[in-house]
Amino acid sequence: MERRLGPLVLHTARLGLGVHDAVLRTDVAVALSADVGPFSATVEDIGVRLDVGAADPDAATPMRAKLGFKAPKGIGFAIDSDTVKGGGFLELDVEAGRYAGVLELVTPSFGLTALGILNTKLPGEAHGWSLFFALTATFNPPIQLGFGFVLSGVGGLFAVNRRLDELAMRDAVRGGNLDSVLFPTDVVAEAPRIFATVEAMFPIAKGSFVFGPMIKIGWGTPPLVEAMIGVFVSLPRPLIIALLGRVRCALPTPEKPVLILNMDVAGSINFGAGTVGLDAQIHDSSLFGLELTGAMAFRARFKDRPGFLLSVGGFHPAFVPPADVGKLARMGMSLRLGKQENILVTLGSYFALTSNTLQFGAAIDVSARVGPFKVAGGAYFDALIVYKPFHFTAGMGAYFSVSWGDWDLLAVRVALVLDGPGPWRAQGEATFTIAGFDKSFHFDETFGDKIAASSERAPVAARSALPSRSPPTGAPSPAVSPRCACATSRPTTPGPSSLPPTPASAFASVSPPSASPSSRWGRSSPPSRGRSTSRSSRSPAVPRPSRPRSKSCSRPPPSSTSPTRRSCPLRPSSP
Repeated sequence: MERRLGPLVLHTARLGLGVHDAVLRTDVAVALSADVGPFSATVEDIGVRLDVGAADPDAATPMRAKLGFKAPKGIGFAIDSDTVKGGGFLELDVEAGRYAGVLELVTPSFGLTALGILNTKLPGEAHGWSLFFALTATFNPPIQLGFGFVLSGVGGLFAVNRRLDELAMRDAVRGGNLDSVLFPTDVVAEAPRIFATVEAMFPIAKGSFVFGPMIKIGWGTPPLVEAMIGVFVSLPRPLIIALLGRVRCALPTPEKPVLILNMDVAGSINFGAGTVGLDAQIHDSSLFGLELTGAMAFRARFKDRPGFLLSVGGFHPAFVPPADVGKLARMGMSLRLGKQENILVTLGSYFALTSNTLQFGAAIDVSARVGPFKVAGGAYFDALIVYKPFHFTAGMGAYFSVSWGDWDLLAVRVALVLDGPGPWRAQGEATFTIAGFDKSFHFDETFGDKIAASSERAPVAARSALPSRSPPTGAPSPAVSPRCACATSRPTTPGPSSLPPTPASAFASVSPPSASPSSRWGRSSPPSRGRSTSRSSRSPAVPRPSRPRSKSCSRPPPSSTSPTRRSCPLRPSSP
């Protein structure tokens, strides 16, 4: 409905009935707006409220009624004139004691953005409050600093009875949500996302404070490179210093860029825990039309088992990263060809270095669709080296398939794995598929001396992830590649795949080997062979074409819309 009364416009009317704290509540509320010249305002869900309930025992009447004002859920305004444009929004929740608002104003010479969240009630507290407030200003034209550098904006934030959450900060990097804190734009439309990100990064914590400045700096006119940087301090305990940044690059010119690079970065120093962390994520980037993806992470610990971890593009598929690092997108690029972009070429790679391991690998995949037919092929290589006790695992393989719908008409897969020492073990598999029928060939050779278990070396069984020979059924062997997890009924040799996962807190362990070889991966034993993948909500990893699957595979197919295939993949889609 829409009814106009002078400058006022009635949009909706609502009658609500409900029970709240043993009281019958009736609400009559409306949504109104008004336009006066360049100014407009909106009020949501404002009206009157009637509460009817049982009276006190000593009251003259058995029932009591209370009529009062119902506060609106939201108030918004907008202005559109020759000198000022923008708007704001205030979200009110009187019962929860939460008030959140945003403001954005733009003039020909500067822009102003404000964000605030006030809580008058704290969880588990009879009395208390918390506040978050951020203010940024941008300049047009920017202020010249010399040597081609310009200052485009300044700002800052402070929070009372709130703290900085490092894990949520890293999640914001992976999700591409740092713009909720660093110079946000279009704040009225993006208010729900901004509020959610801010409240996750700066949760309520009585007695804690967060503050820090922000700057927006560029190089060139117009800027070829632009960076938004914020330095924030959270205190008193734990004392954390955090650096948040967004980098945008368009070269050689913003009008005709060859390279478009957008990267979010977040780093922190936690003096209480004695840790340093840094995360970066590439999103919405390209080079000569090739889509770029990737993520990196760095961790260092100076207290309680000192050590470090560095990963660019993720980890070996058999490695279980710490929980605070999680899955990282592969460093890679993808290209679509053809008039209908029906040909996809993807490249992915990774490199990781920890206190006790060296990991690296790469993969290439090519797929093409012609009507209901799909042709796919690719190759990969993975290597994992554990320093103490020394252990080496390397795998490589390739595949080619021609499929119709969800059925493989022709497929060839080859995989090789070398694992050792103590003893060395080499395995290989070749699988051929014709019209849905599979035929596999295997070899499994062991050579070299066994290494006895001691306080300095882990037992051979605990360091070898390769199971016994395949059963006579001809089913593909899961041992041929750590990337393949096909189901078989035969028992396997005990190995890291059957051991409990590595605790996240052990990412920097340098303590002597323990009785349990998998209790840590800092400097004690080979890691668990649980598969590690990486995805990002904002910047997904390089896409992989779907691969043929076997009757014996226990995992679902790469595409949730496709039924299970009849052939086992050489490896699942790499992140």
